[in-house]
Amino acid sequence: MPNDRFLAYSSVLSGSDLQSVNDYVGFSPSSIPGLALWLDADDETTFTFSSGTLVSQWDDKSGEDNHVTQGTAASQPSRDAATLNGKAVVTFDGANDRMVTGANALGTVNQLAFVGVVKFATRANSDEYDYFYGVSGGTASAGAVVSFSYANPGASSYTGKYYLYGGGAVFTGPTLTQGSPFVFSQIAQTAAPRHQLYIDGVSQTVDAYTDTLSATGTLTLGNTGIGGVNHPFNGYLAEGCWYVNSPLSEDNRTELEAYLATKWGL
Repeated sequence: MPNDRFLAYSSVLSGSDLQSVNDYVGFSPSSIPGLALWLDADDETTFTFSSGTLVSQWDDKSGEDNHVTQGTAASQPSRDAATLNGKAVVTFDGANDRMVTGANALGTVNQLAFVGVVKFATRANSDEYDYFYGVSGGTASAGAVVSFSYANPGASSYTGKYYLYGGGAVFTGPTLTQGSPFVFSQIAQTAAPRHQLYIDGVSQTVDAYTDTLSATGTLTLGNTGIGGVNHPFNGYLAEGCWYVNSPLSEDNRTELEAYLATKWGL
């Protein structure tokens, strides 16, 4: 059993609950091919702090050493203990917090999948995006940015929605819940269906991804990574896994979602 965990329940588990427990106990995100970055806020051993709870380095658990760092104290997110069902999360302030991998750490990215536990905080500012993460070569036409769009004065149809920006084009999805964590799965790949989104394991309707993703694999967490563009993420990441250039099968995705939902009590 991983990390010698003992699981006790106060009521009889349903069949689906038992499956979730089985998936969690015998599963690791690293068992899925293509894992390039794995960040786990509840693993205190993966953190370096500049002072207090401010995070200067968050270590990658994938084995690829794609750690994310931030040397400027004012732009460092905080690790907040016992936030989500007794577990720690990393909180981004929606002002200037961000962390970045090494330059081109992920290589050339043509297919990309993210599965994790995320919360987009409620904003008072209605004229803003939250760019949760971006993989980019530093320009708007070379990469993909996953975002929540609070409002866009130029396109009101984006308001409150999931938003993928890639290749200079916009691809939107459903309205996202503010203020509550959820298991968030996003896939951009070369074969149909090229653009997929799942919220708590439920498939969502999204625009067809018509561009070919070709990004220099520098990942920015908490903002875009696009030069001169600043739309910081307001919320937290509990745990996240990024898979690069290896299609994420439905079985792999559902197993990973079950692992995360069980671990984080969602």
